[in-house]
Amino acid sequence: MRGAHLRSADLSSTNLSGTNLSNADLLDAILSSANLSTANLRNIEMISANLRGAILIDADLSGAILSDAIVQPEQLEQAKSLQNATMPDGSKHP
Repeated sequence: MRGAHLRSADLSSTNLSGTNLSNADLLDAILSSANLSTANLRNIEMISANLRGAILIDADLSGAILSDAIVQPEQLEQAKSLQNATMPDGSKHP
């Protein structure tokens, strides 16, 4: 699913564990309660995505764009990497 265009897709409660979604477009996608553990989410565009309750354990969010995404800090803390990610508040993660 690398580079997939899933803009506004409803993927709530979907098991995407271990999936390669790098460079995908998930703008406005609904990923509430989705399992994204160990997923490759490098350089993914998740602007305004709903990640409420999503499992992000060991997910690689390096370079991800999470501007205005609905996600809790506790969820992001479980990620494998947030290097150079744009956080929901627009700040850049080191």
